[in-house]
Amino acid sequence: MLSFFREGNRRDGSARSGEGPAPQPSAALQQMAGRLKTIERPNLLDLGPLCGGNIQFFASQGCRVFVEAAEDLRRLPRPAPTPAVTRTTGQHLAAGVALDRSRIPAAAPVAGQGSAIAVAEQRIAFSYPNAHFDGILLWDVADYLLDARAKELGQEMGRLCRGGALLLMFSDARKQPAVEPLLRYRLTDAGAVLLEPFAGAPIVRIARENRDLFRLFEGFEVVKCTLLRNQLREILLQSRS
Repeated sequence: MLSFFREGNRRDGSARSGEGPAPQPSAALQQMAGRLKTIERPNLLDLGPLCGGNIQFFASQGCRVFVEAAEDLRRLPRPAPTPAVTRTTGQHLAAGVALDRSRIPAAAPVAGQGSAIAVAEQRIAFSYPNAHFDGILLWDVADYLLDARAKELGQEMGRLCRGGALLLMFSDARKQPAVEPLLRYRLTDAGAVLLEPFAGAPIVRIARENRDLFRLFEGFEVVKCTLLRNQLREILLQSRS
């Protein structure tokens, strides 16, 4: 069952800058932790930067925690936008140049083609077997992937999840997200979420409406979607398989 509501009575405890009120408990996280407690030795996959507090929190719930922090998926190269060249037609006029309104795409620069093609040919895939995890912490990875890549990620998450497995993610709800530092989602001993700026160059998020975001995860149903005071959506998905 989908639960969607706005957090109107409390602060999220994690300003975008990493400064602000103390971290607050996450309802979606607590729901996930509660379900994992009912499973004997559940497997949990964390796709965020390495964070000892996160490992400790879920290990204390009896989970076997797997962390994929060697490569930050949020920093996968994006294909450069294809520039457009305006074609001139007609004669030069006293007031300027007569132009047709058609635009023809220019070829990508040769220097950038090699890496772009290599990235396009690589699939997001993990070496774990099918149906291996009872929970996945996706954090905000999908916000930094173009649709084709994000859909690929959603399919891979579906492959890795056991039936009924839960996936926790965060996504920016703003129509035009600003270019801001990447975030690390750090859990406290009490299971509250604290957002911290993460090292590296800032990257702009990709804005998506709820329906467009959920469409990327076709193998899942939405359990909970909460709009936080800092305009992040906290989303809990459950595998259908």
